[in-house]
Amino acid sequence: MTPERVVEFRARTILQILLIVIVVAITLEVIWIARHVLAWVVIALFLALALNPLVGSIERRTRLSRAPAIGLAYVLVLLVIVGVGASFVPKLIDEVNGFVQATPNYVHDLTHGRGRLGFLERKYHVVEKVREQVQSGGAKKVLGLSGAALSVTKSVITLIAATITIIFLTFFMLLEGRSWTSS
Repeated sequence: MTPERVVEFRARTILQILLIVIVVAITLEVIWIARHVLAWVVIALFLALALNPLVGSIERRTRLSRAPAIGLAYVLVLLVIVGVGASFVPKLIDEVNGFVQATPNYVHDLTHGRGRLGFLERKYHVVEKVREQVQSGGAKKVLGLSGAALSVTKSVITLIAATITIIFLTFFMLLEGRSWTSS
């Protein structure tokens, strides 16, 4: 029989391991809390890397300093985005209008169990279930509208803040990027 092996840990070693675990946990929590802002920084870095060749080209061709060249690059990118959007928006508007005009027919077909969505009424009796829910709790309960307005408002404000933050971060990364890479 082999003798029993005893492993001893000093209190200092245990405290060091606990401290490392606590620091890692706190770091992960901070990263989790700041994940949206960190994503904004990563997006701004990507945009700065993507726009840097354009800014450099504008600087060389127009002999503008860095800040006006960045501003001109922003204007050019904005014009491209508006141009692409202008080519898609009319088609999108036509499709939405077509859907709005066809909606009464879809509802009629659904309530009578016909058309593409007729199987929902025949198989699941959706119309009666929706009527029961509307009568018992109103559309608020059916559609979950209680917090929807607040959620949409919060999302819009967050989107606006993110867009402004990313634009400014990208600007300053483009403006100061040379000094970061040279040092």
